[in-house]
Amino acid sequence: MKGSREFYHDLFKAETANSKKNVSFTLNKPEIVEIEHSHYFHTHDSKSRPQKTTSTIAGHWHEVTWKEDANGNLVAECGPPIKFNYRQTPSGTKKVKGPIKFTKINDMGEKVIIEDTHTHKMTYMHSELLTQGSAKDKAMSLANEVMSAAAGGVDGFNEAEANKKLSDEGITMR
Repeated sequence: MKGSREFYHDLFKAETANSKKNVSFTLNKPEIVEIEHSHYFHTHDSKSRPQKTTSTIAGHWHEVTWKEDANGNLVAECGPPIKFNYRQTPSGTKKVKGPIKFTKINDMGEKVIIEDTHTHKMTYMHSELLTQGSAKDKAMSLANEVMSAAAGGVDGFNEAEANKKLSDEGITMR
């Protein structure tokens, strides 16, 4: 493939932890519940660009740092949750990244801030040597081949064999 380059993609799982969620619609009267969740972290995307955050789950994500330890094992560390907050400014509403905080007015009329600072234990899953664009190109090529054959009623087309071929390549048709 002209202009392609190889790179390593590493996958980590942010193990299950509890996040705080406000299930109330009443301003300054949050009803906080704990929600179990986990995230995944890819060191690079399919275009080989380095990634710095987990996937978004339950309205937040985490910044992740990773490295090789003294034994050559990949290890990652997860920071506290981040979400988009909206601030009113003279020029309008501004979207900014920030921590998860809830404001509550207690029985004495005092403002109380509840903050979610959970983190996750990061578990290394696997690494893959990829060629930039190859994974997506291969998947699209196989999927198009199967879909074209299925739609055109191609002689000798066997859906079970086609699905097995896709499955062997790690592709699931929906």
